[in-house]
Amino acid sequence: MKITNQIHDLQAVGTARCAVRAACSSATRGIGLATFQRFNVSTLQRAAGGFTLVELLIVIAIIAILAAMLLPVLHAAQVRAQGAACMSNLRQLQSAFLMYCTDDNDLVPVSHSNSSDNPVPANYYNWECGIMTYGDPGCANISYLTNPKISQLSRYLQTAKVYRCPSDLSCSNGLVGPPRVRSYTMQALIGIDNPDTASPADPTTVQSHFPPVSGGNKWLVFTKLSQVKGALSPVDLLVFVCEQPDFIGDGKFSMCMTPYANKAVWLSDIPSKYHGDRCPFTFADGHVEMHKWLHPGNIPEVVYKPNQTAPTATDPDITWFYSHCSVPTN
Repeated sequence: MKITNQIHDLQAVGTARCAVRAACSSATRGIGLATFQRFNVSTLQRAAGGFTLVELLIVIAIIAILAAMLLPVLHAAQVRAQGAACMSNLRQLQSAFLMYCTDDNDLVPVSHSNSSDNPVPANYYNWECGIMTYGDPGCANISYLTNPKISQLSRYLQTAKVYRCPSDLSCSNGLVGPPRVRSYTMQALIGIDNPDTASPADPTTVQSHFPPVSGGNKWLVFTKLSQVKGALSPVDLLVFVCEQPDFIGDGKFSMCMTPYANKAVWLSDIPSKYHGDRCPFTFADGHVEMHKWLHPGNIPEVVYKPNQTAPTATDPDITWFYSHCSVPTN
């Protein structure tokens, strides 16, 4: 009898445990279903209503931060790409310059003041033709660059595009009109430039000296490639310049040649600083160099307007420039 009672007690405990398990399971299922239902309702409501204002502001802030980080990088990449394209143009011009010297008995191309006259004067001959001053008819005349009768380098170049820097946004009248066709000039102490001692009609005439500024010795004008030797070797002699568009005019780059550093200033021509305060130059040995200015603030910003005033400040950049243009001579 006692054993029977124990068995009944155990069965009762087991039944109670099962009842508890069933109740817990039912409660759990009820809670899970309710939670699931609430989750589905919340998700559907959010999907129907879109993002909240806070979420949108967070996304916009993240995009703004990413843009602020990426824009300088993209701009720097663009500047480098345009600089590389500009150097490629100048490399082609310098190659044409050297081929001309080889084909024309060592004579260098002419760099005298050129013309935009229509028609071009008879017997006119220059490394290129056309005045780039704002408003001049030669600004957009490609034939002044491609006509072999007036442009000495045209026979060696496949396209007139190599005469224009990709960073040069100037047009014939500032920022309006057709694009100007040329951004580059040749430094004035290469070739013939003085009508008193050399005739533009005769490019074989030799002009041997350039008058000094503020006293001192005269400066050698290179009319033959074989003259480039000694103190100023081909690797040092500057030939082509990428010029600031508000100051470019004819095909030569005029400079202040003086042995006195405190008197060296930019004259009517000023080099550019498009490429991250740098300017590309070519040299007589054929190489191209992107030169970084020490004092870029002394080079005016481009405003695409004529009759800009050249700065009068002196600085080491100007000294570096003219020291690569010629050497004093007696």
